[in-house]
This record gives sequence, C-alpha cells and structure tokens, in this order.
Amino acid sequence: MKNHCFLILLLSLLLAAPLAHAQGTAFSYQGQLTLSGVPASGNWDIICRLYDADTAGNQVGASVTNLNVPVANGLFAVTLDFGTNFNGASRWLEVAACTNGAGVFITVDPRQAITPTPYAIFAGTAATAATANSVAAANITGTLAGAQIAAGSVAAPLNSSGTNVQATANTVYNATNVAQVTFLLPTNANVGDVVQVNGAGAGGWTVGTNQNSLTWTARESSRSWYSVASSADGAKLVAVVLGGQIYTSTDSGVTWTARESSRNWFSVASSADGTKLVAVEGGGQIYTSTDSGVTWTARESTRDWSSVASSADGTKLVAGAYGGQIYTSTNSGVSWTPRDSSRSWQSVASSSDGTKLVAAVEGGQIYTSTD
Repeated sequence: MKNHCFLILLLSLLLAAPLAHAQGTAFSYQGQLTLSGVPASGNWDIICRLYDADTAGNQVGASVTNLNVPVANGLFAVTLDFGTNFNGASRWLEVAACTNGAGVFITVDPRQAITPTPYAIFAGTAATAATANSVAAANITGTLAGAQIAAGSVAAPLNSSGTNVQATANTVYNATNVAQVTFLLPTNANVGDVVQVNGAGAGGWTVGTNQNSLTWTARESSRSWYSVASSADGAKLVAVVLGGQIYTSTDSGVTWTARESSRNWFSVASSADGTKLVAVEGGGQIYTSTDSGVTWTARESTRDWSSVASSADGTKLVAGAYGGQIYTSTNSGVSWTPRDSSRSWQSVASSSDGTKLVAAVEGGQIYTSTD
C-alpha cells in the first residue's frame, strides 16, 4: 500500500480572519490523495510535520494531527498551525496518512517544499523595511542624522550645564545650570524648525543671537551718502549722494558704478527685481530708470523733493515735496498727480502692491492712504 499512496499538495494562507484582529499563525492546507492512481474517498487521518530540509534534517515544531478528515474525489483540506516557525528559512512539509481508524500511517515521499505566495515574498523583507509611515520611538535604534528629522520634530532632551549653548534645530535642551544659560539660535535653521528649552536649573535661560550676523563690511568710498535701496534678493543695490552721483551695484555691494550727474539727491527707491529705480533731487526733479540705473530720465517739475517710494513691480510710485504736496504715479513715473495739501513732507513709504501709502510731516502728523 505504501507504494500506491501519493499526495499532490497546494498551499495557501488563511485570510478569513477579520482585519481588526491580529494575524494568527494557522494556515489552510489543501491536498489530493490517490490510491493506485485512483482519487481516494472517505474519511482519513492525516499527520503533518515541518522540517528544515527536503530529506533527513530536523523537525521544526510539533506534529499536527487531523483525524477523520473527509476526502472527496481525492481532495481534502486541513488547518495547520506550526506556530512562529516560519522565520524566512526554507521549510518542507512531510505528510503521513491512513484510512480513518486503521492506525498505520503511510509517509508520503518526497517532502513538499513550502513556497510563499507573491505577497508573502514581500512580507519576507518586513524585518528590514525599506520605508515605514509610522514606527514607535521605542523600536528605533541607532543614530538619526539631522536631515532625517522632519522640520518641527524634536529629539530626546540634552542636558546643558554650560552658560552659553549653540542651539541646533529640532533639539530639546534642559538648562541645568544654577546660573543663567544663553542659547544661541541655530545658524542654518529652516522654516518650521523647532528649538525647545526646559528651565531645569535655578538660573533660568535666555535667547541670544550669533555675533556673526552682526558683522558689517565697509564698501565704496567716504561720501555724503543720503539714501539707499535694494532689490528683494539683495543683489542689486542703489545709493545716492547728497551733492554727488547715484551709485549702483549688481553684486550685493561688493563693487559700485557711478551713474547720472552730481545732484542734491535726497532719496531713492527700487522695484523688487532691481530693474526699475526712482530717485528725487532736492530742489530739482524726479528721475526714473528702467535698466537698473544705467540710464535715467527726468520726470515732473523742479520741487524740493524729500522722499520717494515704489511698489514691488515699480509701476506705482509716491514722492513727497518738502513744503509742497504728495505726488503719485501709476505708470512708473511717466506722469504724476498731486495729492493732499502742501506740508513739510519728510518721508513716504509704500506697500508692495502700492495701494497702501504712509507719509510723515516734519513738525506735523503721519498720514495714511488705502487708495
């Protein structure tokens, strides 16, 4: 009879359990039993054993016995549970069967290799996951670089016993000193980064700035500089000299080029991109440039201009005349319209869109406009 008992085996994972529950270790096993080439029927007793080799080797876990298993047209199904013995190593299944109650089990040869289903192949890499959306902090080992910590996230607190601490972005500090601790802000922080300080010591703590940010470098020559303006990125600069020329720079002030003639320049303004400039001369005219100060065009009449401002795009301008009126332009200074009364206008400023203006009168009040 031993030579006439054959099993054709199929393996599949049991996925019927609700997703809300933890995945168990049991799985469904389906096979086909034939006797002398004829599909078996009736009730059979089946024993399954797990091994670490296709021949000989060691049994892994306990044997699983299923009694009185119904077999129809050679097909049967049993549930097997070898516990947590599937750790990624190769496994083989050995099956022994006998008719129900016969008591003599015939071992089927050869053992059947247990192969994974496609999704189980991916699950085999779970021990070293490539990505993870959420991992409990207690399960993280090793060192994380600063770039691996998301902006706004902080690591475990660091005890700081010194009196001066250079803070690092996304870090928590415990100020433990009995004297006051000064925490210098990070030198290269990004928007959303966090520094958290806990006053654990008696001295408390305070925030300081890095002295490097207060360093200034002298540029150009000594002149009667009166006003200066910058593009939004700080690359293009313009400065005016009272009784001298206009000077422009395209390298953040490292080098300067003299422009226009010597006049009593009082004020200068720039568009955000630094291409449109406007300057006013005390006792002279308004001058505009559309090529970053290379060439200039005289605008409006001779007045005692004291201040000028520009919208971000350089189209809306406002200028104040000392002892005269406020003048506005909506076409980059080509034409001007007098506004308000004659006053000792000293300074004017504009919002980026040019709709909100503010002006100050020497010995008078501040005036605002929203139109």
